[in-house]
Parts: sequence; structure tokens; C-alpha cells
Amino acid sequence: MTNSNNRIGYIDALRGFTMLLVLFSHLYIPNITPLNKCFVLFRMPLFFFVSGFISMRREQAWELPNLVTRVGGKVRTMVVPAIGVGLIYTMVCNAFPITNFFTHPYKMGYWFTLALFNMLVVYYVARYLHARSKGSSVQSFVGWFMALGILNFVLHIYGAAHGVLGRVLTLDKTVEYMHFFAFGVLCSYYSDTFNRIARSALWVISAAVLFFAILYGVVATQNCIGYEIGGYGTHWGYLLNTIIVNGAGILGILCVYAIFLHLADFFSRNGVVARSMQYVGRNTLDIYLLHYFVLLGFPMFLYPYVIGTTNILIQIVVGFTAAAVVMAVTLLLSRIIRLNDYLAYYLLGARDVKLRSKR
Repeated sequence: MTNSNNRIGYIDALRGFTMLLVLFSHLYIPNITPLNKCFVLFRMPLFFFVSGFISMRREQAWELPNLVTRVGGKVRTMVVPAIGVGLIYTMVCNAFPITNFFTHPYKMGYWFTLALFNMLVVYYVARYLHARSKGSSVQSFVGWFMALGILNFVLHIYGAAHGVLGRVLTLDKTVEYMHFFAFGVLCSYYSDTFNRIARSALWVISAAVLFFAILYGVVATQNCIGYEIGGYGTHWGYLLNTIIVNGAGILGILCVYAIFLHLADFFSRNGVVARSMQYVGRNTLDIYLLHYFVLLGFPMFLYPYVIGTTNILIQIVVGFTAAAVVMAVTLLLSRIIRLNDYLAYYLLGARDVKLRSKR
């Protein structure tokens, strides 16, 4: 199940599958079809769940120098590339003044990396404070969820009057999805228990039935799915909708994780499919940063089959084929950029590149 680099094969493959869903949904953004609604329910929750799952490391040291080093490393490998590539993409699109990138609610599509950075900082600080308090592991996770609740409340109150701050720092999207990241941390820490649940046919079938019941309700009522945080205490219907939709995210995560856990032996083999999916999973940052440029050149003749049809079979065949092609071109573009150490270091946050210091 684990390769020589101590990576878990089925987890890397799961990340690759999630990235494929991201590309698929970005092809179908203008077309809110039942299939796309299904993926939207768990696509980004699954991405943050996996990020939290792989972030959990029991053996890591949590002294102050380690904390500073980790945060500094994430600034270089996540924040700098997201802002740098995002600004270039903003200029290429020429849709907004370049400075609008910082206040754009979705950072021109690059909000994910910045929100994930915020989550990692909160996680690192929580682990550091727990290490200083000598408390139990359970206490650290209780503190984690308390911090999430406080951040949620503060952002809601402060953001009501100062929404620009939330957009600039991507705090709004951070709070929107942080509980999925926290769920991933918990499931990784209690992996034996979580894997027993994921291997249980009763649990997984029940989760699938509930998930598709929610999906049917969303499709039947023509609901526009959203995870926006707000209106607590005043709009009970909206609060209920938020709970149900986020619950669907948890159910979808369990179902997909169970499938990949069941196929763990397959992904531990050296087959073409297994290697390809794991390769994609290990290069999700490059794909996320660069795929928007590839989508700009998406063949126009395919759009009627993407946004102009409600035929689910056509959507699946054309959508996933196109997503796979976009992914392949993006990875090729990534390889070309990585031929230059400086571009790889600053644009893609390459960890395996050491720039030569000038004498």
C-alpha cells in the first residue's frame, strides 16, 4: 500500500481522481446539470479532506523553529506560486485590472491554494500550542474545532461590515471549507477506526443512499448549491440547507474514500493506470496552477457537447475525455516550465529545486 517514498498509493490516486473532477467541473461551470451538481456536492470537500488527511503526521516535532520553518516553506511553495501565476493569468485574461486579483472573490480561480495555506497555518499553530500544553491528542482536536468555530463566528461578524478583508486574505473560502480539512485530519489520526467504517458495507451503502437522496432533492428543487457561511440565527431555512449540503459532502467523501480503500491493492501494483493516477495525485499543485491557461485554448467545437447538452452519457464521455486531455497538456506544460530552475522554484513552488547562490 506504501511505496518506497512512504507515500500511500491509494491516497495519491484519490488525489488524482479529485483533480480530474476539478477539471471536469471547470469545463461544465456554465452548465448546472444533475451530473455536475452531483460532483459539486463532494468535489472540493474531498480535495480539502485529502489535504487534511495527508497533513496529519504524529511524529513531527512542534518546536517554534519547526513551526516557523513549515509556515515559511508553505509561503514559498503555495502562496508565492498562487499569487504569481494568478497575476499572470489575470493579465492574460485581460478581464480585470491586475490589482483586482487580490479582491476577486475567487482570486481568478486560485483561491484554493491560498485557502489551503490558511488551513495549514491554523493546523500548525494548533499542533504547536498543543505540544506546549502537554495535553492529550483528543484535547488538541477539541481545541482545533473550537478555533474553527471562533474563526467562523469572528469572520461572520467582522465580514458583515468588512467583506473585502475576507476576500483579500481568502478567509471567507477558508471558513467555508475548513471543517472538511479538519475532518481529514481526524480521519487520518483515527485511521484504523475510519478505515473500518469505510470497509463496512452497511455504513457505505447507507451513506450512498443518503447522498443520492440529498442529490435528488437538490436536482428536483433546482437548488443552486453553495456553501456560503452566513445568516446563522436569522435564516433557519438557509442554515438547514447549509447543514444538509455539508452533510452531503461528508457522505460523498466516505463513499469515494471507501472505493479507493477497497482498491488499495490495485494501486499498490505497478500498473499503467495506477502509476498514472498516482502521478497526477503527486502533481496536483502544478495542474491546479496551470490548467486555467490550457482551458483558454479549449477547442470551441467541443463546447456544444459540454455546455449545450443535458445528455448525461455525452457529458461523461466528452467531459472526462476532455478533462484527461487538459490534464495531459497541463502536465506537459509543467515539465517544460520545470526545465528552468527559477521558473520551477518561483512559479510552481518546486521542492526539489535548489537555486545556486551568486558568489
